[in-house]
Amino acid sequence: MGQSPRAAHRQIPVAERAFAWLETRRPQAFPGAIDPDKAARGAAIYASRCSSCHGTYDGPAVRPRLQRFPNWHGRVGSDPARAAAFTTDLTRYASTGGYDAVMDARPTGEYAAPLLSGLWATAPYMHNGSVPTLAQFLLLGPRSDRFLVGGHRLDFRSVGVAGQDRDGVRVYPAGYRPWSTPALYDTRLPGRSNRGHEAQVEGLTVAERWDLIEYLKGL
Repeated sequence: MGQSPRAAHRQIPVAERAFAWLETRRPQAFPGAIDPDKAARGAAIYASRCSSCHGTYDGPAVRPRLQRFPNWHGRVGSDPARAAAFTTDLTRYASTGGYDAVMDARPTGEYAAPLLSGLWATAPYMHNGSVPTLAQFLLLGPRSDRFLVGGHRLDFRSVGVAGQDRDGVRVYPAGYRPWSTPALYDTRLPGRSNRGHEAQVEGLTVAERWDLIEYLKGL
C-alpha cells in the first residue's frame, strides 16, 4: 500500500517473512473466565451458523485457532454507505498505474466478512462500529441508538463496551473514569446505522446466543 507496483514487488520477500512470523502469533487471550461447557456448545453453533462466512476454527473450544478463511463477501442488511462510496470512478483510479496487474478493483456494493480472531478486543461491532456489545449484536437486547465509546471498560458477560442506558444514551457505568475522552456514537446519522445481520441470528434461542458469545470470547 502506498507504493508503486514495481517497489511493492521488490518488498515481497520482506512481506513473506512478516507473514511467516504472523503465522506463529495468537490474539491476546480474553482477560476473563470462559465456561468450557458453554463454549463447547457455542462451538457447534458457530460451526453451523457462522463458519461459512467468518472462517473455520479448530482446537479447544476455549482457545481455538483459525484453520480456514473463506473470504466471503455479500450483503447482510448492514448500512450500505461505505460500500456505495467505492464508486466506478474510484475503481478506475485504483486500477491505474500498473495496479491492475495485481488487483481486480470493482464496485460490488458488498462487504467482506471479517476474521473473528481476537473479537473480544474489537468492540464496538459491525463494519461501522455501530453496536457496542456482542449481546446486542446477537439481539439479546435492543441495539443502542446512541452510546459512548472511547476509554471504555470491557463488559465481560455481554462482551464489548460496558454501559447502562440513561435518557436514551448508553453511558459508562456509574463511577467509572474513562482512560481517554469518550465520543458519542449516534446510529441515526448517515452511514452509521446499526441495522444488519438480523437474519443470521433468527432461530437461535436465548441460551444458544449466550453459548455462542462464550465461544466467541476465546477466538
